[in-house]
Amino acid sequence: MTVSRFIKSDPMSQRLKVQVTAEQEAAIVAKADSIGLSTAAYIRAVVLADLEGTKKGPHKASASKHASLLQVAELHAMAMQVKKLYQTTDQLARQAALGNVPITRAEIIYLQTENKRVLGGLLTQLEKLLA
Repeated sequence: MTVSRFIKSDPMSQRLKVQVTAEQEAAIVAKADSIGLSTAAYIRAVVLADLEGTKKGPHKASASKHASLLQVAELHAMAMQVKKLYQTTDQLARQAALGNVPITRAEIIYLQTENKRVLGGLLTQLEKLLA
């Protein structure tokens, strides 16, 4: 299966460095966390709002978007785990069928249990995302 990579239309390739005091950093991180943004996303939103001349900076609505993105990322990571488990189980089954790998019943049960555990977590996250 061919995997296509997502490429942003306007990728961020420049980095700015800003020095702040420990107290300022703590305040910035706390504010970013309170609205559900990463520190970089919060600083970017505040600066861009100022450059555009709007008084409207980042707010709680962006927090729900950020939370949704985190859920999608978790869902993707879990889907990749399911894929890896499936591939491993499939490879072991093929090797066992050829007699190349001796596999015990306990190992088969373990693999099935792991598949069910990860799939259960994946379904729980999917239900949260769709709710």
